[in-house]
Amino acid sequence: MNDDEMRERLHMAAEEFRPDADRMWERVAAGAREPSMVKARPIRSRVPHLSIATGLAVVLITAMVSVGYWLEPASEPVPPGEATSSGPGPRPTSEAPTGAESESGPTSEDPSDSATSPEVTPERRQPVDELDCCRIDAYVNDGSNEWWTQTDLVLDSSETITDLTVELHVVQREDLEYFEAWTTADQFFGEPDVFERDGFLVYRWTLLDGEELEPKEYTLAAQFSHGSGSRDSGGDYFVLEAESETGSGSIVGDVRPGQD
Repeated sequence: MNDDEMRERLHMAAEEFRPDADRMWERVAAGAREPSMVKARPIRSRVPHLSIATGLAVVLITAMVSVGYWLEPASEPVPPGEATSSGPGPRPTSEAPTGAESESGPTSEDPSDSATSPEVTPERRQPVDELDCCRIDAYVNDGSNEWWTQTDLVLDSSETITDLTVELHVVQREDLEYFEAWTTADQFFGEPDVFERDGFLVYRWTLLDGEELEPKEYTLAAQFSHGSGSRDSGGDYFVLEAESETGSGSIVGDVRPGQD
């Protein structure tokens, strides 16, 4: 038998070899506890020494690989690009309102103007009164307290109004948050848009399409929380823009501290 045949048989024997891992470890442990008293005997064979050494090396390597494969726990490969960390992931970019905050909560920006300037110092518009078809008064409701404020806008129309927009501008500060808004005529206005613009928290009511506001008195109310301590309404103001059969125009005025 030549060297090539011997290698082939040794390879075949190595592939078919199924070691008893438990028994091997017991023998290794026993050998470690007691020094061996048996002297190694030379291997007598007609096969050349090089072939025998090569065959034994192949068998030993195969046995070690097999034992290691059976003893190691199986693991699944991680696909490229997949995170292996079990730490917390990114939080969602948006969360539902909590506490007393209304479901319709404020939007992040003016829906009619995407370019906002939150860093701008609040600057109110100059007073204007260009309308004869209606009057409006704005004041802090007497039920307001150190943590919560309601501002009432009372609109009194003497003519049928076909187009109307009313805005309340509340000076923004760190602890001021939208709370709720309501009207005495939801069928005409619906829910207001609430957003931040130029240092103000703005409430905007708009007459619904196809509706006409009959001559009557209406109340629009805006509520907001502002932490502990009374709040000064100085700097808050309102803007009313209306159109009736006799013409169109606007009214801009201050929010009074309370009802006289």
